[in-house]
Amino acid sequence: MLSKNIYLLYPPGYSGSYISWCISKSEESLASVTVDNPVNTSSTDKYGGYGTSHLHHRIPTHQNIHQVIAWLILNKPADKRIYLVNFHDEGFLGYSIDHIMNFDRDPVFIHISANNDDTLALGNLNAITKWPLYFQVSELDKRFDINLYSSDNKELRNKFVKHYNKFFPSSRPLDFNKEFDYKDNVVEFRRQYQTWYNLRNGNNPHEVNESYYVKPKTIPDHFYTIDLMEIYNGKLTDRLSEIMIGSQCGSFDFSYVKDFHQNYIDTQTNLQLLRELRKFRITKEVNDYLTSHPLIEALVIREVLDKLPKDYNWEQETLQEIVKVIQSQ
Repeated sequence: MLSKNIYLLYPPGYSGSYISWCISKSEESLASVTVDNPVNTSSTDKYGGYGTSHLHHRIPTHQNIHQVIAWLILNKPADKRIYLVNFHDEGFLGYSIDHIMNFDRDPVFIHISANNDDTLALGNLNAITKWPLYFQVSELDKRFDINLYSSDNKELRNKFVKHYNKFFPSSRPLDFNKEFDYKDNVVEFRRQYQTWYNLRNGNNPHEVNESYYVKPKTIPDHFYTIDLMEIYNGKLTDRLSEIMIGSQCGSFDFSYVKDFHQNYIDTQTNLQLLRELRKFRITKEVNDYLTSHPLIEALVIREVLDKLPKDYNWEQETLQEIVKVIQSQ
């Protein structure tokens, strides 16, 4: 059985449920109670869009750090588990890490990141096509007055262009010694906890001590990063095996998952986005795929926005007309 809690840190669209399944299916005591095939090949409200891994029931489900804490207090699990921690709601990855380090003495963190803008775009497209319900649960649709099911693709496209960095999460690799995109500094959060603990422990050791609280630590012992694109190659299981051995959190055999992995990759139709964006940068031509979804159109417009005349009213034009402007330059 798991000897430590594993916390998968990722926003919607980053294949975290699949990683959860990979770990669960490979752990000695969990393999027999984990489904053989987690991949959903139909579009349902219950299991998300095509290509999700939600046939693997995630208990607890993907939730922000406040909901994780509430689940722990309410359910009081005695066993170690895999927790899927969403940090989009808070906006702070480090905020979530800090809280976990305050209630778990030996956590294992796996952060699923996007190392570049194209990978970030893929994660965002995954989120909007696989699990659009999330944007209603988080009330982002109300905040930005967006109807994800609207037939007015142009209005939706334009809002994706204008509010892209606010509407969609960012999951850049974390540097524990620097602030990053969210104005989020793990070290500063840990410093504040250390100050509180040391002052209280020094003055009131009968109330604040290692029996009742986690001893302050700046950086977790077990923190690992997996880039989203690593999930879509044949080396994922080797990476996960390496992480499990390094963190010493259970007995694992990834052979079943390694044999299965290509089945998951084959259902990830959004990988076409990366090929088409690379092709567009060379040809500057629009095909059917690039006009197949408002977010995909928005991503293309963001590619050319700084090349359009300042007085050009791109919001009223089709993608084809917008691209014609830069083709003539």
